[in-house]
Amino acid sequence: MSSDLDELEERIKKSKGYLNELENKMKVIEYSIIEKALSKINSYIQFIFALFSGLIIFIGFVTWATGDNLETFYKNIFQKEMDNWLTFSDKNSPISKEMKQIRVETMINANLIKLEKNSIDEYSVRVSELNLEEKTELMNYLSNPDLLLSNFIDGLKVLKLGYGPYSINFEEKVEEKNFILNILNSNNFTSYKKLSLIENLNKSINMLPYSISVLNNSDINYSWKVAAFETVSLFNKQFALDYAKSTLRKYNSSIKPNNEIYLMSHLGQIIKLIAMEDPNAFELKEFIDKHSYLTNQLLEIAFILAQNEDNSNLQVHDLLFKTLNSAIHNNAFLDIHSFFNSKYISTINENIISKLDSPDKLFNNIEILNELVKKNSEIEDLLKVIKFFQIVDRSYYIVAIQLSLSEGTIFTFLDNSTLQHSDVKNDMLSWLIYNDSTKSLELSWRDCLGNINQKTIKKVKDIQKSKLYFSYDKKIMENLSIRKFNNLKL
Repeated sequence: MSSDLDELEERIKKSKGYLNELENKMKVIEYSIIEKALSKINSYIQFIFALFSGLIIFIGFVTWATGDNLETFYKNIFQKEMDNWLTFSDKNSPISKEMKQIRVETMINANLIKLEKNSIDEYSVRVSELNLEEKTELMNYLSNPDLLLSNFIDGLKVLKLGYGPYSINFEEKVEEKNFILNILNSNNFTSYKKLSLIENLNKSINMLPYSISVLNNSDINYSWKVAAFETVSLFNKQFALDYAKSTLRKYNSSIKPNNEIYLMSHLGQIIKLIAMEDPNAFELKEFIDKHSYLTNQLLEIAFILAQNEDNSNLQVHDLLFKTLNSAIHNNAFLDIHSFFNSKYISTINENIISKLDSPDKLFNNIEILNELVKKNSEIEDLLKVIKFFQIVDRSYYIVAIQLSLSEGTIFTFLDNSTLQHSDVKNDMLSWLIYNDSTKSLELSWRDCLGNINQKTIKKVKDIQKSKLYFSYDKKIMENLSIRKFNNLKL
């Protein structure tokens, strides 16, 4: 109880800190906006004042030389020009143009502040959709090649969030297509800005034509292909699937490009799509057979296959078993990891961490668990299986493995004592536990007298005759799943 209170107090302190930091940022931005607006207005006033001073001297001379009529004429011209410069009703007046830019920057900052503020509450991220005029002004603002990269990226974020729920845009617009192509085909924009555009608007259908051309270009950087594939797989799934299979067929692990990290990420995208859309594909099976060392990619495949409605299909089942078994023997494991103040069930292998969506789908598949145990019945291998699935958070077991001890299965412990079916009270389930401190496998059970025992296992005979189960808290599992964010309103 005290630990829960301590944790609650700590979260309250963190939240107060976030709010203080946010207030300071808002003040800085507010002062910056006011200062910029005043600076722009003052620059025009100073220009007008300088012009007016020169004009006074000129008018004085003209008045002395010619009389009052010419003086009145030039005064009227000056008054008209000054009105044109400083009027807000004329969209082409200098001050209107400058104030429009300030308005767009204010809109960007306001939405980014709202996003940062609401991110403190992970269940309530909400950013207003942009109307047509705001989108047009924002695209015009971003079309300036002299814009700072940071301002360019901020503007893209707001444009993306302005699409509405999930930041997906299914609406084809000529204006947005032209905006995208003008930037991507221009030599005035840096490659960083172009890549930022592809990455931020990869959920817009207006990016689709260019994204297809990126995937068809064998010489283009894989960082571009990663963003382009997201677009194509969302709006043209058949093309994405054909491209994915073709890429797997041609993949040569001996070729190491300079941007190998993006290649691995791209491979992950490809095999995930095939696993979801066509798990029986020959290309997927062949890839798994040849590249069992790509543990993180295989783990992603495994959890997708586990969610497949057709996981009773023999080939899908075999692929699931093969990918998990390979990951287990490459020393991967599951754990809870924090991403931006939120916790998720994640796969961890060689310090590479990947979040999982709906991991409970796998924990409902006890057939796979028992097949893995049967395949890895020796104590050293059995330890790896239990270690892989067991998830502990501050001494609380999120996922654990239970055992229904049957006739024929015999455990031998370090003290040479043994345990079999008749030694367990009323056929109660026992627990197989990986002890991280001693790096050993232990068994916890309740004996016939009702006493709880826990000992380190030395060896086990015929464990395949018993049945194992996943034990997990469904509510906690749901809270630790990515899918809890699927209903967020952006």
